[in-house]
Amino acid sequence: MVSDIKEHKQKKRHHAEVEKCVSDTQTPSNKKRALKRERQSHRKYFEDVLRAKGIWNKLRTLSLRKDSEAVSEYMSELMTLLDGKLCKVSLQHDASRVVQAMIKYSSEKQGKKILNELLLPSSEKGMPSPFIEMAKSTYAHFIVLKVITKYHRDETAQAKLYKALKGHVVKLAAHAYGSRVLEVAMGDNGFGKKYVKLLKREFYGKEFCLFDDEADANKNSLGDIVANLKDEKKEKVFQTLQGILVKCADKGAVHYMWYHDLLYEYCSVNPNPGGEVVSGLVDHAIHLMSTRNGTLGLCKLIAHGSAKDRKKVVKTLKGYSVTTLEHPSGYLAILKLLRVTDDTVLIQKNILTELTSSDEEDLFTRMALEHTSSKLFLSLLNPEKTSNFDPFEIDVVFTHECPSTSKKSDETRAKELLQFIQPKLINMCKQIEDVVKLLTSRCGGKVLINLYSRFGADIDESLSQAIFSKIELFEDPIAQINIKNLLTIESSGGLAKKIVQNYEGKLIKTIGASNRGAFCLNALLHCEDVSGSVLEELRKDKKKLQSQMNKSDQKKGYELLLENINKVNKNDDDSELSEVEDKITSLESVPITKTPSRRKSRRSVGNDDDSSVASMGSIYSAEGGTPLRRSARKAGKGRVTYAS
Repeated sequence: MVSDIKEHKQKKRHHAEVEKCVSDTQTPSNKKRALKRERQSHRKYFEDVLRAKGIWNKLRTLSLRKDSEAVSEYMSELMTLLDGKLCKVSLQHDASRVVQAMIKYSSEKQGKKILNELLLPSSEKGMPSPFIEMAKSTYAHFIVLKVITKYHRDETAQAKLYKALKGHVVKLAAHAYGSRVLEVAMGDNGFGKKYVKLLKREFYGKEFCLFDDEADANKNSLGDIVANLKDEKKEKVFQTLQGILVKCADKGAVHYMWYHDLLYEYCSVNPNPGGEVVSGLVDHAIHLMSTRNGTLGLCKLIAHGSAKDRKKVVKTLKGYSVTTLEHPSGYLAILKLLRVTDDTVLIQKNILTELTSSDEEDLFTRMALEHTSSKLFLSLLNPEKTSNFDPFEIDVVFTHECPSTSKKSDETRAKELLQFIQPKLINMCKQIEDVVKLLTSRCGGKVLINLYSRFGADIDESLSQAIFSKIELFEDPIAQINIKNLLTIESSGGLAKKIVQNYEGKLIKTIGASNRGAFCLNALLHCEDVSGSVLEELRKDKKKLQSQMNKSDQKKGYELLLENINKVNKNDDDSELSEVEDKITSLESVPITKTPSRRKSRRSVGNDDDSSVASMGSIYSAEGGTPLRRSARKAGKGRVTYAS
């Protein structure tokens, strides 16, 4: 100990003397170079490194890369010069570049020799190999990255590299430079799937990395391991993994892909992934959204987190709303927040305000035309219509893993948020050019249809004007589908009337000029407000419609339209026939009563008594009766009755 102190004091005294000499004889710029060279001279292998740097400067020139003989000559000199010294000189910032060039330009034989030297075990017992120290070094970890990427297709080299990293994965994950090494090793240009799964086992616990070479590579995921464990051991695995996730997040590893995969695996297997993980990762939400698995893990944490945790996530997204909504996977996290966050005012201030206050005039139109950002509008316009989303989105966004953390209903939450952006959405549909863009887009068409179903009266006029501006829309493969779907909405009577009035008398000539337009005519035929007038015009020009069908290559639209016209005609005939049959049936059902026959009075000569005469008088009174009957009574007065 005393000798080391004396040696240190001597070196310090020597440096002071050198600096004094240099200051007397050198200019200011040369002083720095001289001092730097003097300090470096005390490093190990200084002369060898200095010569190697000179060769490296020649080797890395562009002109020499095509000269294979010169490259092999310089490589031979470097291999001889640094043989047995690679691990030591790699830790130096200038010499690490030389070693990287040696790995790059080495032949197959030279490369194997370099790899074997770098992977040598430590000379001191109980100490990690130099390769692990290099993986943690500021400059030497670039050499480790170079080795991994060069031999990512060599199974033999991969097996050696895996053995060198085995048992040190957790320590490397919590290190600033070691985590970068793991990112490359577990990436596309790193190890194969087999070794990646074996490396991940170390995150689940030390016991899972023992004898892992004999384990089945297809059963190394967290779900497979936990499935055969008891509850106590499961909880222990989850706690171990939870501590690693929190620790690595504090060390800055949260933006690496291997971390996102590990987080998603933890959240998907653990039924309750809340606690420290949520509170430790909510501040890094913007980094998690950069990958698909990171976003899925974040969605799980949002669902299981508290209102306070969700508030932190929302605030981290402030200023990144548009870019996140346009991200291939990040938009799922925003949709999840809209689905479970009860504080709608917080969402409006931190996420939706960026959209409404943007200086970009056509921002809403651009968002409606994109696949990811259009889902925001669809989720607010019609939150219960799952047909606007694919099964994967339904599983991630619409499945609420922890309903107890939200009190508002989905409809109430969506209604409050929609009121905030409603003016901008309606204003988007006031511009005819923007409406035409929406009609000719699949994603924009969905937004327009859902918007029309909610606020049809507000955009009816501009929508009809956009359709009238280009007759080619009825022939567009996407626009004709959107127009047809708009006409099938129950509240589309106003749009249908405007279309029929504008093209009255020329429906077949304009809309029906193509097979796709025939589908739109078929939709008009089913609109109650205009079906009568459309049917009447189509009946008149039925022959013209058939001739157009014969000329067209595609006839499905025309065939469907003619079939519906004939069906309506048949239904009209059937209805008239049924009316006649109903009348006949009603007449047959009335009971027929027989007209009573008139009683004939028989008068017997000489047998008439007073009663009969009285009865006859009661029937044929002098006052009543028809004229015929009165004349008959007068004629009977002169008749003589003989007594018996």
